[in-house]
Amino acid sequence: MAHAMVVSRAFYAEFDDVKGPCVLAEAPPGSLTEDAEGRRLWETFSDYVITGNSALDGIVVQVRAGRDAVVCVPAVLRDDTKYARNALLFGLGVCVPGACLPAVCGACTASLKRLAATLRAMEAEAASAGDATAETTARRARLASVLPPVLAALRDAAHAAARRPRSFWCAFSPGGAAERPVFFPRRAG
Repeated sequence: MAHAMVVSRAFYAEFDDVKGPCVLAEAPPGSLTEDAEGRRLWETFSDYVITGNSALDGIVVQVRAGRDAVVCVPAVLRDDTKYARNALLFGLGVCVPGACLPAVCGACTASLKRLAATLRAMEAEAASAGDATAETTARRARLASVLPPVLAALRDAAHAAARRPRSFWCAFSPGGAAERPVFFPRRAG
């Protein structure tokens, strides 16, 4: 079942001390912040995207609610002196139709984890340098210049995978969710 009108949205979000979870970058632009359907999606999934739970730090989270789904990687960077709430909470992910969740997860998991690790390393490097880029506004400006093409590519990958949701099926090994899924071509018939 290919979806002719698949809507995929990629995003980077942070927890703001005043506003709560906020989308700072998205592809396509305005798809989660200006569009009514996008705002509904963000309200539904924001608690899963930015958890504040150290046990979920860097783990791929898949959530499906009705016809919608999200695949994301929440991150928690603890530092008692640097951040107002003692931690920087952020998340990267894609929103897709729920029926496409397995295909999109397979297509985007590695990229999401790698991107989250890269952003974590960039933040740690800025903190160790002790320069002005460690401030929130400078960090957000730096991210605004870097993230749009990355999120657009992530959205395109999710969209391409969602258009062929039944091309693969996934089996997880008994070792647990932390292990890598194994993908097999779907059998004809």
